Amino acid sequence: MVLPCGHSEDEVELDWIDYVTNIMFSTDYLKAVADALAAGSADAVSLAAFHAAWARGARPNDPVFVPFSLGSIAGWLSIGMTLTKEKWDDLLPLTPMSESSWGLRGTEYVDSRNPNPSVRDVMRRMRNAMSHGQFHIHVPATGATAATVMDDVSVAFWDVNPNNPRDTFRAEVTLRQAAHLIRSFQGTVHRSLRGRSPHWPPVA
Repeated sequence: MVLPCGHSEDEVELDWIDYVTNIMFSTDYLKAVADALAAGSADAVSLAAFHAAWARGARPNDPVFVPFSLGSIAGWLSIGMTLTKEKWDDLLPLTPMSESSWGLRGTEYVDSRNPNPSVRDVMRRMRNAMSHGQFHIHVPATGATAATVMDDVSVAFWDVNPNNPRDTFRAEVTLRQAAHLIRSFQGTVHRSLRGRSPHWPPVA
């Protein structure tokens, strides 16, 4: 079965479990960095030497493992789109995404019910896709460098209403576009909370 992202279900399933594995290693790497900082030994070794030593112990069969892994990207997308949408849905603009500054202009997103969905509609469908495992991170066959990863790597989302199979949504955004979308939402929530929480001073 070919999924809306253009890959077979078997291929994507293998990638999904890799996301889980990779976020475990990425988190372990961050823990090792935190431990080195806490021990006061961070200045005693270069970043390259630290990474090489960690990789030899944690991933001896993959010494070039990059901590900014597909798993860490999937985790970032999940928190940035799922938790925020679940808790602060009412703060999402009703402005059509095509007219907003939230980062998806010029990209492909198709909502079968609405040819010009709002920011709230698009985020709701993306949240559904993330929550139900209906997403896939696409890396070009030629790979991506540190300088190009945010523009060359993209994420496909697809969502189908279980009560109406004709009600479908799909989108594909670059990591840079996803980052802008998440930052826009996070900033909106942050300003709202600072404006009404007794624990934070109001926004100047």
